Amino acid sequence: MPLVRTDAGRQCSSCGTLFPQTRSFVDFFHPSDPLLSNAETDFSDHYETPQTTYWKALREVAEPYSSSLASVFLQYIGGPARCLDIGRSLVQHGRLKPHLQEYEGVLSAYCVVDPDERQLECADERIFMARGIGERLPFADQVFELVLLHATLDHCVDYQRTLDECRRVLAPHGVISVTLNNDGSWAKRLLRGAASRRRKAASKHHNVFLTPGMLSADLTRRGFAVIRLRGTRYLLLPHFIMEAMSRIVGTRMPALLRLCDDAGRWLAPSMGGDFHLIARKEQLTT
Repeated sequence: MPLVRTDAGRQCSSCGTLFPQTRSFVDFFHPSDPLLSNAETDFSDHYETPQTTYWKALREVAEPYSSSLASVFLQYIGGPARCLDIGRSLVQHGRLKPHLQEYEGVLSAYCVVDPDERQLECADERIFMARGIGERLPFADQVFELVLLHATLDHCVDYQRTLDECRRVLAPHGVISVTLNNDGSWAKRLLRGAASRRRKAASKHHNVFLTPGMLSADLTRRGFAVIRLRGTRYLLLPHFIMEAMSRIVGTRMPALLRLCDDAGRWLAPSMGGDFHLIARKEQLTT
């Protein structure tokens, strides 16, 4: 679905559909629509990234993995893909994040959907930005080979409908990639009271709390085959302890986090603090 810029907006070169565009994004958001009326549109405080010692170490571990996914997707899909990114996971300040340049050779078209218009200002004409929600995607059937739902699905008001929409817009044998906080981590299983308090605090921006097993079952019912499941962030201790440990360990903290992740994935693949799941769209059997 290559999009060509014209004086009137952007036009799909495949079907000729014209998207009028006066700003750097196309607005498909209609508050009068009952499905959209409950959608949250202000995530400004949620996007604030902590600059603490621990979070810097965590990013040092996470960013190489995010970058490596470009080659993983290429392997699963078999060639450059038309990609839909629900939630803007690859973009920062209107461009691909600096550590994600590997994706440029993987994406034949890249479309972003997000309900927060302040996150959609775009400085790269190769990126098509659309204001909307996952529950009502403004795209035709079977037009993407890759759909990304990275740290996004739990923000959806109706995550089941979002998964239905993802299946609808995915081409046959297309791939969906989901990253989420794990509601079935070893820490939440052991410390149920603390887990309940964390859910309550997180409910401002999160509408559902899922485990790898729950999401796998939801996708399997929709005719997906899970082809990759990876747990991450296994070193789960109270935040003040993680910060103190980071200051003591210093530059070796990323190595410690990687060691804990390697051991955790070997012992309990689905019990990390977060998880990443990739599934392929197959024929839906009845």
